[in-house]
Amino acid sequence: MFLPALANMLTEVDADMEAWAETTEEKETGSTDPYHTAVSAIDRIAIELGEKTVLPVFSMFIQQTVKSTEWQQRQAAYMTMGLIAECSKESLMKNMDEAMKLACAGLLDEHPRVRYAGLSCLALLLTELAPKAQKKYHAELMPVLMKMMATETLVRIQAHAVSATINFASGLTTDDDEDEDQTTTSGSKIMSIYAHTLFETLVALLKKGIDENYEPLQEEVMKLLAVAASLIETLFSQFYN
Repeated sequence: MFLPALANMLTEVDADMEAWAETTEEKETGSTDPYHTAVSAIDRIAIELGEKTVLPVFSMFIQQTVKSTEWQQRQAAYMTMGLIAECSKESLMKNMDEAMKLACAGLLDEHPRVRYAGLSCLALLLTELAPKAQKKYHAELMPVLMKMMATETLVRIQAHAVSATINFASGLTTDDDEDEDQTTTSGSKIMSIYAHTLFETLVALLKKGIDENYEPLQEEVMKLLAVAASLIETLFSQFYN
């Protein structure tokens, strides 16, 4: 009963969208409300108990809530999936198509809080499934992430989309010993496909972050610029100005 109760605590979120949009994750760090308490607890307990114990319980919760008509339930489903990604890496690898499809569905949700949770979930999956997920799904992921950076109306979600893309790009720096054709699927080659649109988008976001004095966006943009530039190496010279 303890694990389901923790998962249900993730649905206890403030419905005040204006207040949420104006708050940063840094300011929420250390919060003791039910939602943040559950996030912290699930993250720790999942690692301690392991996949065999937590996956059956949380998988059932995810299946029950991810298609709910209530946005609080849907965002809880995506957060739960992301929080157990590290301890469930083996199962996620075996069911990568299903896991990535589910995570990406959150990015298209009608509610901004669910899209935000979907980004959190995707970012955590990309960390655990790197670089296989990046190499297999980049053509589907990058256009959606760049569109969210450019068109989301809430700057907090824009910054989170940049953050998820950092996880995507960082995963491309991970060696894949099972990849037999490194030349056609290298991180440099993949990132170069999206470099022009990505850097144009990041320049616009950096300006927005400065104009609105929103430091989280500025910081995430600079981090992504650094990771992307390191991947494409000498090709970055054409974007430097």
